[in-house]
Amino acid sequence: MKRAFFKLISLVALVLMVVSCEKNPIEQANEEYDYSKMVPRVMAINGPAEFIASGQQYARYTAPTRGGSTFEWSVSKVSAEIVVDPDDNGKTYIADIKFDQLDEDSVAIVTVVETNYFGTKSDPFSKTVSLLRFCPLEMDDFTGLYLEGDGDGQFCDVTVTRDPADMLFGLVLDGILGQNYWWGPPGGHLVIKIEGCNNTLFFDKQATGIVDPTYGKVYMELDGGVKGWIDPDDYSFGYTGKVTVAAGSFGAYPFTYTKQ
Repeated sequence: MKRAFFKLISLVALVLMVVSCEKNPIEQANEEYDYSKMVPRVMAINGPAEFIASGQQYARYTAPTRGGSTFEWSVSKVSAEIVVDPDDNGKTYIADIKFDQLDEDSVAIVTVVETNYFGTKSDPFSKTVSLLRFCPLEMDDFTGLYLEGDGDGQFCDVTVTRDPADMLFGLVLDGILGQNYWWGPPGGHLVIKIEGCNNTLFFDKQATGIVDPTYGKVYMELDGGVKGWIDPDDYSFGYTGKVTVAAGSFGAYPFTYTKQ
């Protein structure tokens, strides 16, 4: 009886060993799949959809990347200089593009093609970029001491300087959200860009450096994405800015800046 029992145990163990060596359907499919036939597909190009064609600054564009892939970039509709892998570290999914200076608004088509590890190319993927003509401004005219008002009876002094990271269009506002503002202490800052063709002002949503004691970091953004304005005659400027924290918005205010 014991001998028969041990034979049965041995048979079961043998069957289990055989079964354990067999691959399940998923493992079998993975083993049989020919990855060299995989066709890559570019899903997006990240980077500015609007850019001032000054002929002096680069716009950075990136594509989603996968290990072993390389990328080829091109621009059509306008002339441009393309620097692929600008940091020279093998990241060909990054391209810095300098569009030639334009005297009138135009569009550019930025295109990228991915080649995967096995040499298979993707279909071209393109992004349309609106190019704005370049109208130089005397940026120093817009620097100095300004009086900021929020349209709600609050005022404070603001110092405006050139943005060292963008000497063509950039200004830095220091002292915004002054001590009379109920949403934060003094000392906030904002980095903006101005352009002279349409006399507009714009900036991305950004932390102001103000920290509300209750709600935390205070951010500023253009209300509805609508650009602000500049006056090249008296060097004043303004915008409707939405003040936000993590919990929501404090509201939108028509900020104005008058040179003193």
